[in-house]
Amino acid sequence: MADQVEEQQMVEILLLSPRYSTASDNLSTRSKFGITQSSMVAQSTLLSSPSLMIFGLILVAAFIAGVHHFLLAFLHERIVQDQFWMKNTSNTFSILVQTLSAASVSASLMQLIWWFLHCRSFTITQLNNLFSLPNSFPTVCLASSKMLWKIFPIVTMAALVQAYTLVSILAPNMLEGGTASPKMDNITVPTIFFGRDPQEHGWAFPAPPTYCNYQIATGFSRVLGSSLQSDILIGWSAPMGCENGCNYTIEYGAPALLCSDINAASIFDYANDTGSPFSPSAVLLNNSDFTTVYNGTYEFYNDGINVIVAWQRYYLNGDSIVGGVLCSLFNITQRSTVSFFNNTGVIVPRIISYNEPYKALIPQNVSSDCGGPHVPKTSFTQSYYLSYSALMEWLALRLRGTISYRSAQQWDFMSSVIDSSLFVVNETAVTFSPRGASVKTALEQVLVNLTVALIGAGREMTTVNATIMLNQLV
Repeated sequence: MADQVEEQQMVEILLLSPRYSTASDNLSTRSKFGITQSSMVAQSTLLSSPSLMIFGLILVAAFIAGVHHFLLAFLHERIVQDQFWMKNTSNTFSILVQTLSAASVSASLMQLIWWFLHCRSFTITQLNNLFSLPNSFPTVCLASSKMLWKIFPIVTMAALVQAYTLVSILAPNMLEGGTASPKMDNITVPTIFFGRDPQEHGWAFPAPPTYCNYQIATGFSRVLGSSLQSDILIGWSAPMGCENGCNYTIEYGAPALLCSDINAASIFDYANDTGSPFSPSAVLLNNSDFTTVYNGTYEFYNDGINVIVAWQRYYLNGDSIVGGVLCSLFNITQRSTVSFFNNTGVIVPRIISYNEPYKALIPQNVSSDCGGPHVPKTSFTQSYYLSYSALMEWLALRLRGTISYRSAQQWDFMSSVIDSSLFVVNETAVTFSPRGASVKTALEQVLVNLTVALIGAGREMTTVNATIMLNQLV
């Protein structure tokens, strides 16, 4: 009964409203002034203030959204620092678009509500909810009512107004600082040219008395010694342009050892004279007084350089395992893959190809330019010969000599190889063994690592194409 009374009151209100007067009254009024119904509708639709405001707000919002889009496109991939105005500008544009769009939809919603009031009847409670739109609670009440499908456009429009609040949340996130896409550029990086006289770059100099050979300068000798002793590769600092990070590859000619295993049966051992080889490849002297666990020798002759290393895995209370390698000097092509990030470098050198043996680099007239401390400018081949021989002689002097064990835990270290990372000795447990799984592989890598150390300590440069990491971009 109460619902019927409320509905009757609502109908009376609508009938008394001048907006909803009868069609005949409206028609008679328009006829008095000579205005047709169709022209009146057209004028009220096109020229009324609500219609102009709705379309005007939409146009202004679309214009600002377009400006915002072009701003984002302009700032894309541009280097920025801590410039907060860019983020604030994006926030301002998004809030303007959201406000104007929401205002346009709100005005449209009001017109739509009045149109539905003209066509349908509503209760007082429903009217209260309709005129409370686009607030969230009335929208939910109308959406959950039984007459949802009768006013579905109104509920949809109210929900759209609420959805526009997401514009000011999502749009600013379109402008974010992040890591820039890397770019390719030419940079100057350290390298080494063994085809140039090493005296020009200071890492080697002619040695008396004949001045036909070069020797490593003291400062570079310390660098090479550190490289030989360390398990960590000694490289160089980030070149200019790599402050944020870069990747590049360099190739260069360099010396390297090519090694082959020596059969244990061809290693001479005094402790077993009857089974000792007639022409041994290596020698390990063993008798009742001492046991030689390492012996390194080298051969410098007219047609090459060889290094011979023999050793045995020695355990005081166990069986010994004898091994040996024969290494020859070659000219190789070496490639180093270099990566820097935050001034921390990772250098991975490896041998690309073995080219010609060292003996092919020996010039026919190598001794004709000797005889004084001021050696005339060397040729390309002579520079390779002098550089490789100086570096190889430095290494051979560190590998030569013997290491022996005597009774009562006494060791005789007659070789600098004990200071390298090739072998490890434990005086307490009385053990001697290679540090790695393969001495052959370790020796082949030694000159590769020494060359990288020379590059880091030298001052020769070259230009390469590198992938450069940039600062943060928008």
